[in-house]
Amino acid sequence: MKLGIGLSLANKRFVGGFDPAYKAVLDFQTSENMQLASDRVKILQNNVVLGFKDKGLWNKKDAFGLFATDGDVDSALVCWKRLIKMKAISSPTFTPKGGIDGNGSSSYIDTLFRPAIDGVNFLQDDAGLSINVGSGEGYIVGNSSTASGNQRMRIGGADFMINGSVTNLNPSFEIGNIHLDRLSSTEVVSQQDSTITNTRTNSSAALQNNEIFLLRITNNYSDANIKSFSARASFTEQEKNDYNTIINTYLAAL
Repeated sequence: MKLGIGLSLANKRFVGGFDPAYKAVLDFQTSENMQLASDRVKILQNNVVLGFKDKGLWNKKDAFGLFATDGDVDSALVCWKRLIKMKAISSPTFTPKGGIDGNGSSSYIDTLFRPAIDGVNFLQDDAGLSINVGSGEGYIVGNSSTASGNQRMRIGGADFMINGSVTNLNPSFEIGNIHLDRLSSTEVVSQQDSTITNTRTNSSAALQNNEIFLLRITNNYSDANIKSFSARASFTEQEKNDYNTIINTYLAAL
């Protein structure tokens, strides 16, 4: 049976069963009576965890959601690192294997991740956000407040924020794998797929208690399609490229 693209390493390691971290995700979904992914997609998802661990990315994450799955919307909303279900507000649209779409007017995801309270790897001067966007525009990451120390990422716009004040991005983020990293108390870098788009001098500010939203900032909503999300420590350029490969391999094999 073909298991997908680029799975030779994972196949060898799969002989003994699922990785414990992914097994914990399945156990949580089962305990909450969620519809699990199909057997084929479980193997692909296990490969994602194996790939992250192989590249040293798994332990840098505080939150990770893989919204593109052939389980149900509840299983799609599970945070694999915290083993909680993120909240879908005003019914964003879930499409099996396709991820989650905002409606541009009221729907969004509350990740329930509060950087100042829940951050272990996500710190004031060392933090990162990654999100895979399939289509659309608008604020794909935001908070209920625009105060310095919060976070924002925007598709088709020029502004972003991570643990500091608002700064501008040129060119603006478009669809694909996008990353925003705070490398120090003064340096922020943005990356679109494998291309560094900007490095900015931007002083950090104390982390806020606001939960990170997806597809919303304050009262502005996005109609974007999102397929994955991470809140984490900062990544190097190579680590972001490795992350892209792992996510893209999974999505191509769905």
